[in-house]
Amino acid sequence: MNTAFQNYDIDLYAHKIRCIELILASITQEEPTYNPRIMACGIVTSNLSDKSLEDFDVLSNKLTEIYQDVKINKNTMNGDLRKVVIV
Repeated sequence: MNTAFQNYDIDLYAHKIRCIELILASITQEEPTYNPRIMACGIVTSNLSDKSLEDFDVLSNKLTEIYQDVKINKNTMNGDLRKVVIV
């Protein structure tokens, strides 16, 4: 994603662009043992206030906390979320 913004000469900091992705911790680059059909949820924001950006970080942290130790797929798979800050 960073490359795409660079190709169009978009200043990530000037436009306050942020992208955070929440991914099932059990999902890796290899073939997963369980495919929930939705591998991750990514959100891209821009031109938000500093307070909104902070709230965005807090929300993503809370979601990873909420899903800690959650079981999915009839209680057979780990449903923990992993937070990845892309931009």
